[in-house]
Amino acid sequence: MSRFLWKSLGSFQRFAEALRSLDTVVVIDVAMTETARLADYVLPAATQYEKWEATFFNFEFPRNYFHLRKPLFQRPENCLPEAEFTPAWLRLWLYALNARLIIACMLGIISAISSKKIAPPAADSKRLTA
Repeated sequence: MSRFLWKSLGSFQRFAEALRSLDTVVVIDVAMTETARLADYVLPAATQYEKWEATFFNFEFPRNYFHLRKPLFQRPENCLPEAEFTPAWLRLWLYALNARLIIACMLGIISAISSKKIAPPAADSKRLTA
């Protein structure tokens, strides 16, 4: 999001109302912006001076130049570059999703067995072998 949200969107009030209607709002930003003030959680991101940055230049077509800039300052311990938030969120989301699916399957099987919709395997049933 833009730091000056009211300039980048037609109606900041409508956007703020939409954010307030959500259950949870998480913002990743380097400063306490208007959007961050509306959020439930603000995750601190590293500034451009605290992370590696890469840029491509095409001064002389067709030759391209690549510039990799080191961080100028050490970032605070609680800050991450934006690109590192995505894999972390994905891992957490997949873990939570798998946990919910496993629990839902277990509850569904227990419910089906207790309501006699499916029968538990019999002790003398023949098992398939490969």
